[in-house]
Amino acid sequence: MENKDLIFSQLAELALQCRSSGNILFEGEINENTRLIEDLAYESISIMGFIVEIESKYDITFDDDMLLIDKFNNLSLLSDLVNSLLVIKND
Repeated sequence: MENKDLIFSQLAELALQCRSSGNILFEGEINENTRLIEDLAYESISIMGFIVEIESKYDITFDDDMLLIDKFNNLSLLSDLVNSLLVIKND
């Protein structure tokens, strides 16, 4: 299993790549509290694309009940969710 810090940094990089609001600059450093909608200006299509990229990168699948915005509103929550899915996958 990949360590939590590595997964977080990979998700942060993916988060910037999957933004559809490229004309809205994100100033600052991405950290655990960075929010997809409020800070990175994610729209629904961006969120879905981001989810697909995460599933592909880590060979995991988010269950429907995991696809609630409160489960992955910030990168810390999302990183925890990906880590938990990787633990289940590797068991």
